This record gives sequence, C-alpha cells and structure tokens, in this order.
Amino acid sequence: MQCSLRNTADDDGSNKEGGDDHDITIIHISDTHIAAADDRGARPQRDYDSRATFDLLCQRIADSGLRPDLIAVTGDICDAEHGERARQAYRHVGERLAAAGGRIGCPVAYSMGNHDERAAFRDVLLMQPALPGNATLSSGAKLSDETASSGDATPPMHAVSPGIVNTSPRTDRTDRTDIADTAALRGLRSDSRRSRPMEIRPSHPDDGVDYSFRLPTRAGELRVIVLDSSMPGRNDGSLSAQQLNWLARLLGDSAPAGSVLLMHHPPVRPYQFEARQWELDAASSANLAAVVRGSDIRAMLCGHVHLASAATFAGVPVSIAGACSRNQDPFWSRATTHSWDANHSVNLVLLRSTGHGTESLITPAPLAGGD
Repeated sequence: MQCSLRNTADDDGSNKEGGDDHDITIIHISDTHIAAADDRGARPQRDYDSRATFDLLCQRIADSGLRPDLIAVTGDICDAEHGERARQAYRHVGERLAAAGGRIGCPVAYSMGNHDERAAFRDVLLMQPALPGNATLSSGAKLSDETASSGDATPPMHAVSPGIVNTSPRTDRTDRTDIADTAALRGLRSDSRRSRPMEIRPSHPDDGVDYSFRLPTRAGELRVIVLDSSMPGRNDGSLSAQQLNWLARLLGDSAPAGSVLLMHHPPVRPYQFEARQWELDAASSANLAAVVRGSDIRAMLCGHVHLASAATFAGVPVSIAGACSRNQDPFWSRATTHSWDANHSVNLVLLRSTGHGTESLITPAPLAGGD
C-alpha cells in the first residue's frame, strides 16, 4: 500500500475545513540531519541522502491539503555541522519549511538536538520566518530553492509570533519588534492567526535554547514549550535544574487549549537496549516527571532514536518521530542497533477534545510511495 500525506474526503480532523473545530493538528518532524550543500560534510561517510528525503517531505506537506496548527521539528536538524556550515544547513531547512508552512498557513517551531550547534541555531532558526513571502504559492507549485528563498512576495512573519520578548542576559534588548500585519499574508486561509510574543528562557549563550509561545487555534490558545535537552559534544541528554524550574513556572498557569512540550531526547527508555547509552539521564527524567505530571501538557514531541514510536510518560502521551536519514529496524535484535536508509516518516499528532475529556492520536505518516 502506498502512503502519503495527501488528505482524503473522509478525514477525521486533520483537515480543518472538514474536521472537528476542537481538534489541534501538529506535523511532527525530527532528525532531518541536513549537511551543508557539498561533499565535505562533518560525516562524509554517510550512505543516505537526508536532504533529498527532507525536500520530498516539504513538497508533500505543501501539496497535502492539510491544515495543521503547527509544524514541530524536534532536533538533530543539521548533521553535526559547525559555524557557517551549520547556518547553511539551517537556512535550507528553515526556507523549505517556511515555504511549505506558508502554503498551508502554518507556523514552524524548532528544538535543539545533540547534533545541532546552539550559536548557529540561535542565529538562523530561533528567528526564522515561519509564514514567508511565498505563502501565496499556488497548489502544485514546486518548492524549488528559488521559490523557497524568494523575497518578492508578501512580507515575512517572524518566528511564530508578531514580536519577540527576549529576556536573555546575552543582550540588553527587551523590546518588542513589530512586523508585518497578517493582513499582508494574502492567500492564507481565513483563520490566519497571530501568536503571542515568544519568551526565551534567560541563559548564557552556551546554555540550552529554551523558549515558549502561545498559538491561537480554533480550539483555543495552545502553549508551545521548547526545551533543549542536548549537551555539547555528547549524544545523551540532560535537563538542568534551571530549565526544570523555568518549565514549572510556565506550567503554573494553564493555557486555554493546554500545552505541548518539544524536546529532542525522549524521557522514556529506547526500544533498543544499546540505544540506552544515548538516552535522557534518569535524574532528568524523574525530575521532569514531577513537573509534568498533572499539568496541562497534552503531548510531548521528541525524536533522537530514529524510530517512529508512541509512549506515555507521567500520564502524558509521547510522540517520537522517525528520521529523514537512517531509521532503526525494529525487527533487528534489541541487544543492538541496526539502521537503514528506509522507513522515513513523520508523525501526525491530533489533540482532541471530546465529551469525556481530551485524547491524543499519534499517526506515523510514511513518506514512501506516491499518489
């Protein structure tokens, strides 16, 4: 059976025009592993083409007809690049997803992973336009490098908010920078939305990149929280007391439509035993559980293990997205890891409000196959 992201007439909510107005839909992407555009990448021994897979994914999203509320990318966005090479990789990802998100009227949020570089991430993706000038691309148009970076259409919408509140001590800037009004974003659906200003956790430039914003949806205002679980130079993950205290403060107030938490390392143990050497440390998982349990977090979105999965953690559903590079073969012995250039997918996360409460549906969407 061939699968794609294309919507059907009998969908149950992923298309806002045909579904339940109380549904919140998120396209969850992870581990894109994009290298700079040459053969001198940080890991030139790679036997996969994650750039081609990622570009296919963006085209599928743009052509899908879906009307999600958010595209979430949970780390390992570049492939262990540094400096300008990392910035080049981030620009490719940012421009392609901004173009795809602009086509379907959807903002994009990014989290750090263990193969990402914080300085380059801050420079490019933290302030990346999410609803770009080419939001008016007609259906079927290709997301070429030229159209993805075109600057002759409507003005950009910064990040996922009309302004940034920056509380980081690395700069004395605490003002709001207003940008183009959403009325200028012609071609988007009639419920084009503006999110609340972003809050960036105060930190040293070498510390994790953590931020939060609120996104209006038809189900109410959704809070999106992003934590950086990476540790430079290491593959395993950790969360500091400062990060957890900041998260606890945010969760002290509930958001009308609840919250989603993005972080690279899943707080649950990996399926493969060997992969546990790269997991989130036990103390961080235990402390995170104490903060998350009983909060308004409706789903956690993670990546890292290159194996599309779903789990629960402290009573919260966890979406673990597959990778655009190599993915784990779950039929291989659990005692080791075995990956191959296949099984590429993203997760579609559907948050529902029902007569008996709320529920979450996590659906892997394979990229293989055609129309």
